[in-house]
Amino acid sequence: MKQIDYFSPTSADNRRVWAQIDLDALVNNYIVSRDYIHAHNPNTPAVAVIKADAYGHGIEACARALYDCGCRHFAVACAEEGVAIREALSYTDSSDALVLILGYTTPEYAALLDRYALTQTLFCADYAKDLHAAAKAANVKLPVHVKIDTGMHRIGYPAFTPEQAAQTVLEIASLYEQCDAFEIQGLFTHLSDADSGNFCYEQWQRYLLVKQGLEAIGKCPPICHACNSPGCMRYPETYLDGVRLGALLFGVAPAIPPEVDRNPMCNLFPAHLLRPVMRLQTSVIHTHTVAAGEPVGYGALCRADHDRTIATLSAGYADGWLRAYANTNVTLHTAQGDFTVPMVGRICMDLCMVDVTGLPCRPGDTVTLFGNDVQSIASLAKHAGSIAYEVPCLVTARVPRIYHK
Repeated sequence: MKQIDYFSPTSADNRRVWAQIDLDALVNNYIVSRDYIHAHNPNTPAVAVIKADAYGHGIEACARALYDCGCRHFAVACAEEGVAIREALSYTDSSDALVLILGYTTPEYAALLDRYALTQTLFCADYAKDLHAAAKAANVKLPVHVKIDTGMHRIGYPAFTPEQAAQTVLEIASLYEQCDAFEIQGLFTHLSDADSGNFCYEQWQRYLLVKQGLEAIGKCPPICHACNSPGCMRYPETYLDGVRLGALLFGVAPAIPPEVDRNPMCNLFPAHLLRPVMRLQTSVIHTHTVAAGEPVGYGALCRADHDRTIATLSAGYADGWLRAYANTNVTLHTAQGDFTVPMVGRICMDLCMVDVTGLPCRPGDTVTLFGNDVQSIASLAKHAGSIAYEVPCLVTARVPRIYHK
């Protein structure tokens, strides 16, 4: 019998749609941000937040690249992501790396947290009680950080008023006394509007009430952190024992409005040194002429006002190229040079169309949807009424990531 070899092609194999991931750019962005932090406080580590599959860039490859350039502090959203980091770093002894889970882990996973040396966040007394009971039953001791809710109203021990802050101090102090299966290593909060407003200053003061209250009784954990990417650019006072970097790692500098208060030093952040990490690309698969008066795409909303040449691209919203990106511009790469071309009509599930009238466009030409420069993702997000963080996160799993340095 004849042997038949099977293989699983990817979008990159057949030039459908793919995401170029520049790991050197990731390392560059980490170093630029880390060095800026160290210029203000040499002892403050940069914490790489690589949740959501490293914002869509691929958690395993990003973890390895960051670890190899010296990063030893990571944060993720869930235990599955923490395990992915540990397994990605299995080629080396990563015991010197902190991996903090910022969100919820079911208490039944206590043994798994211990097995992979993951640090879990405690966010309320009931959860701490349940996780501690599970840790005791599994005969493990878990490193934990305590989350303080200073105004996000998501998760965390409350500190919205001085009275609540004082009560939270007592509850955290009780963890030391009653929870011997915990090693309490950290205390943190999250600034909700560091990129857009001034409420973060009030949050900072609420956090300090808890921190200083714990210091007064000798119960403050050794690692205190509050600062995120926009806070890094704007508010050096909040650096403390760690700055959590998310968007900056991937080449997105939050646009801080000029009307918000800021430390004068924040104007010095070298955003021009950041580089885009992801470049989403696709191919022209078909060109044809649309006669004047004919519609293009679903809904027949776009009609040609004169004869136009339309190129069809093999990318759509099922790849993360969303309908909300309609009417933006993309970059067509041809043998005669690069051209900026407009999207035409609605974006379909698997295809979309651009106007290439008068251009030397041929099937097989590459098109860059975003990632030519650090502004492209922010501009695309603004057009879609979204934020830059969301754009790479929504590039779907069927789009292969191609890594290079």
